[in-house]
Amino acid sequence: GQSANQVAEWQALGKKVILSFGGAGMGGSWSGDQNNCWDYCFGKEDALSSQLVAMIGSQGFDGVDIDYEYCYDVEGTQSGRCDQRTSLYSDLKAQTFLNDLTHLMRQKLDDLQTSNGYSRGRYEVTHAPMDTDLTPSTRPYFQILHERRADLDFLMPQFYNGVTRPALGVDGSGGGQMAASALFGSLSNELFDSEPHKVVFGHCISDCSGTGSNINSAQAVQVMSDLKEVNSGEFACNGGAFFWVALHDNGGAWSDAVMAEVSETAGCSNSNEPPPTTTTIATTTSATAATTAATTVVTTTSATATTAATTDATTSSTATTAATTTVATTTTVTTNPQTNPPNPNCANNSGQCSATTTCADVGHSEMCCSQWGWCGSSAEHCGECCQNGPCINGPTPPPPTPSNPPPSPTPPTPTPPTPDNYTADHGEDSRVIAYVGNWQACPTAEQIDAYSHVVVAFAVSYTWSPSKNICKEQCDVGTSVPICVGQSANQVAEWQALGKKVILSFGGAGMGGSWSGDQNNCWDYCFGKEDALSSQLVAMIGSQGFDGVDIDYEYCYDVEGTQSGRCDQRTSLY
Repeated sequence: GQSANQVAEWQALGKKVILSFGGAGMGGSWSGDQNNCWDYCFGKEDALSSQLVAMIGSQGFDGVDIDYEYCYDVEGTQSGRCDQRTSLYSDLKAQTFLNDLTHLMRQKLDDLQTSNGYSRGRYEVTHAPMDTDLTPSTRPYFQILHERRADLDFLMPQFYNGVTRPALGVDGSGGGQMAASALFGSLSNELFDSEPHKVVFGHCISDCSGTGSNINSAQAVQVMSDLKEVNSGEFACNGGAFFWVALHDNGGAWSDAVMAEVSETAGCSNSNEPPPTTTTIATTTSATAATTAATTVVTTTSATATTAATTDATTSSTATTAATTTVATTTTVTTNPQTNPPNPNCANNSGQCSATTTCADVGHSEMCCSQWGWCGSSAEHCGECCQNGPCINGPTPPPPTPSNPPPSPTPPTPTPPTPDNYTADHGEDSRVIAYVGNWQACPTAEQIDAYSHVVVAFAVSYTWSPSKNICKEQCDVGTSVPICVGQSANQVAEWQALGKKVILSFGGAGMGGSWSGDQNNCWDYCFGKEDALSSQLVAMIGSQGFDGVDIDYEYCYDVEGTQSGRCDQRTSLY
């Protein structure tokens, strides 16, 4: 369901998009796996790295993730594994491959940046090793990553292969071999040089029941919170979280919760930047059987592919407390004297930053606030429509105010701006309704934003055929319909969570049309079966959670009158 410019569209939202090479399908070290495609890459590191760099350059990715889950030490710690390996395999070849591919990707991506002027920081290089390959620290994979740590921007260890079971407690083994906090500490302090911000904690939402490692959002939030408390805050400034897989992040509920926790320490690794000036105001409020809004905290975080790291996106949380006693709250006010005026020639948006909130206010003093409300240092951030910060041309300042200004005329009432997310909640008027063909790609998030209603087309009582559709003589429409190509498991609910109404459309041109030359006549087989058909449609609406039905009838109904001469394809049932 991707758009033609999917990578660029995500990047325009302030995200980094990383290409992952490898995965389980290339070959795995677990019992019973039959794949061995890694064997055919050993010794070809130079050619492979060149292909990957070319792909990153041509598609505009922000870096590479090497996802190696295969053997590298069958004569040692992995004895008895990878029986599927070919004669091309040896431990030395596998270890050389991991070392050299990492280093070559770093070198060649640096060269690419020099040649193409990539301006979104450094091209990123990371690995996503299984926790089974990272303990003990004497394992070859661990040692290779340690030797190549200068080539890595961060590491994404999978804490979901059974060695650790963080969902049952980050400080305990939870039935695994060791505590997740112990492994995290080994990676932070032994693989890296006491750099917890380079270790991105890996979670698995629902694909890891085989290792007892599935983790829901509440558990993941607890893990990320508890991690910050280990050893009196040794890992408070950690690298954030990544998860497998976006398909299971239904409606963004999992990532929203985790992002809120991760973002509380966003920017903590930027130790070279002075902290913002803060003023603390303590207040005491009495609330009796009422809702008290506690301190609102605005924080930042970034998403790398599906990695919630700590630099770019935004979230705010407002705690509400119903109380019958006195509630004390503390509000921290961040000030920055260098707020530049907004550019009046641009339709600026609020996000991580805005016309009134600079990047310095959120911990990025050297960055520009883009038109879309994200901090960065690229031409897109600092060029035309830059809202504030070290803009290339500087935001357009307001005209000077004369010492004795004349009275200002009453301005006309402005037209309200179009909301970012147009929903069906405003009532029974001003709808924007989009048909979505269920044989076509799903609309992008940007497209969905503009709709109040989505109509899924179509439920039908035929099997498609290129010349003439094959009608179901009992007018059977089945029990469910696809939504669109690339749909998620809960597509209808996800759209509804955004305030949209999602309606099922029954019929369409394929059921039969009244225009000259049409051959389809499946409506004929539904006449007289209205009770059974309506029951099928209602059952479908109930089971898939639709908000209603659209009847799309484009066939004949008056061939003896106004439609004389049409619908020659009709049967004797008409």
